Amino acid sequence: MYLRPEHSSKFYKVKSHGQNTMPFKPLLTWTGQTASFYYDSITQKQMTYKLVWLDPNVSQQSGLEAQLREIIQLMEVYETVEECETAIRKLQSSTDGSIVLIIAISMAHFFIPFVHAMPNLRKIFIYSSDGTDRDVEDLLKVSEKVKPIIDNAEELVQAISDDWEELEKPDEVFSYTVFGDPDRTLSHQNPNIIWSRLIIQCLSRLSDQSRKQDLKELVDLMRRVYRTNAVQQEKIDEFQQTYSAADALKWYTKDFCLYRMLNKALRSGHADSLFAFRIFIKDLYVQLQILLDDQRQNKGSRVLRTFRGQAMSKNEIMHFQEQEILSVNTFFSTTLDRQQALGFIFGGVADTHRFRSVLLEIDADKFVDSSPFADISAVSQMPHEQEVLFMPGTILRVTSLQCDAALDAHIIGLKLCSDTALEFSNTLKSLQRDLFKSTTETNRSTFAELLLQLGEYDKAEKIFLETLNEPTFSRVEHIKRLSGVARTALAKGNFDEAARHSERILDIILEQVPVDYTDLAAACTDLCQVYREQEKYELAIEFGKYAVDIGRTVPLKHRTAKAFSLMSDTHDALGCAYLASNEHFDLALFHYHLALICAKQGGHTTASVSVGIIYQNIAGVHFRNKDYREARKWLNESLGIFRQTLPLTHPRIGDICYNLALAYLFSRKSNKFATYATEAYTIYENSLPSTHPSRIRATELMKILKDVIGRNTGVAPEGVLLVSSTFLPRRRN
Repeated sequence: MYLRPEHSSKFYKVKSHGQNTMPFKPLLTWTGQTASFYYDSITQKQMTYKLVWLDPNVSQQSGLEAQLREIIQLMEVYETVEECETAIRKLQSSTDGSIVLIIAISMAHFFIPFVHAMPNLRKIFIYSSDGTDRDVEDLLKVSEKVKPIIDNAEELVQAISDDWEELEKPDEVFSYTVFGDPDRTLSHQNPNIIWSRLIIQCLSRLSDQSRKQDLKELVDLMRRVYRTNAVQQEKIDEFQQTYSAADALKWYTKDFCLYRMLNKALRSGHADSLFAFRIFIKDLYVQLQILLDDQRQNKGSRVLRTFRGQAMSKNEIMHFQEQEILSVNTFFSTTLDRQQALGFIFGGVADTHRFRSVLLEIDADKFVDSSPFADISAVSQMPHEQEVLFMPGTILRVTSLQCDAALDAHIIGLKLCSDTALEFSNTLKSLQRDLFKSTTETNRSTFAELLLQLGEYDKAEKIFLETLNEPTFSRVEHIKRLSGVARTALAKGNFDEAARHSERILDIILEQVPVDYTDLAAACTDLCQVYREQEKYELAIEFGKYAVDIGRTVPLKHRTAKAFSLMSDTHDALGCAYLASNEHFDLALFHYHLALICAKQGGHTTASVSVGIIYQNIAGVHFRNKDYREARKWLNESLGIFRQTLPLTHPRIGDICYNLALAYLFSRKSNKFATYATEAYTIYENSLPSTHPSRIRATELMKILKDVIGRNTGVAPEGVLLVSSTFLPRRRN
């Protein structure tokens, strides 16, 4: 909701209209690791802030203690000086984080002089629960850590909340990515925007078949993160007992831990983190879309002007330029009421050296083809806020930037962008088609496939394996899941395991009557790739030929885009088998060119990942023929495609950099060799385990680099091989 505490009091002198600020940002996992990743991250964050309260009457203030625990779960309370001092010194030696002390005014003069110099003690708040006023001027002079007396419980809660939030990054209130030069494609500057979109879209389309289990996992996660918070536990009980899809926005706008956890996961950008929130993300998406469709029917203006007041760092403001494009990473709360937005910047920022007040003015056309947004006043728990909520992935363009002296604030004009107007839209549509096929629903297998294409091999394998244990699914779905396990094993370099699963798939297909020849061709293609990696080249070529022959039997009039894409895969796999066998380079090149023709007939553009893979393989033929200049040309074409369509640390980009390093090494261009060898090693180090074949080869290449630098030679030793393009197997469309 727009007037949510984390949106209001973060950097401002003004308070959040009497609401308690609860800036929790717990982290996440799902069946083991996904939720544990989320949980571990929030735990680590909170470990940096520990609250200690010393008061002889603390047991009589349970209500205040509960409010403070809603903000800081890692809180300890003591009634005696001895216990408190021992605890603080223990914390001092066991943590690198911050310790904040609340001390009763009756103990302040005795205790503060003994502890104020401790390095990890961040601040000391003197609290007078009964309004007693004593002279503490001498204590205020002892250290800047000591703050003036607070005699009101609400003020104490606000002070602790504000202090906790000072440790947070300012951009977490409104998390977004800025793309600079509008004349360059967004995907070229940061392809992660495309994959972030795909993640949200995949989660928004998830089938309701496992809804009960999905909800249970979300509830279990919230209970685990807030296990010591009695107030939130009660609200979690209510959520578990009453939640329905139609109530998603109601729960999002409640004073509840879920929206904080969700937006924390969105800021993390980790697909597996977001998976734990899949049911809530889908319900929010559907409800926003329904509201938007209804509001499109209204006779009012087609363009909503919404507002948001907040603080931004001066450096952040300097980065804004007209026509720049922003991709919003979280749910984005705004209001139709300009005065409410101005209320958040009234009074200015507390730290004027670093931050400035900013008013965002957003024009959003209800008929623009974009992620859904809507006026949610009718379903909000706080209808007076007139909140307009935007989905993550919303794209905004900066239209104006000015400084208003009267408001003492910067005013930034923004306009909602149409997805179809953006330069990456064709790439996004191509990936959507490959991932989602023609279905309007996705499932766990789809999400695992997405993780596989992202290069998140371990996480993809985990989900694929779990789907095999799910009851009652069709033979087609069983083959799909087994194929996912096999292709993930291949991507991880576990070739024997990949072969075992691929052979099992072939057995299942041959057992059915009649045989599905599309599935058979796909299975033979996978086996061609696996046997090639096992260096069983005759078997690889045999299965590759079989797959190609099956494709040729399909009459031209029945060759759909899906059929052409599969034919492209089969020709590409057979070409790789010929290339790896060190024979018939001409046949390898022939099949690569056929693969390229089929890919384009299957609807793949020249900027698709599949085409980039074929370019890479064509480069391999020229490399083996020692035409390093031609090899570099094709590799650079492939690299350009991958950098537009894949995350920047994807293993496929590492493969291209590795191959380019070799091409430059054999061309005796040591500077370029060093650049690409280092980049390949860095990518593999961040994306693959130390036992992966590609990382092992890159490690060896770095040894060669040291030798080249040391002796200034351009000679490559024997045994250095061109990396195969099949370490990330393609999707079958």
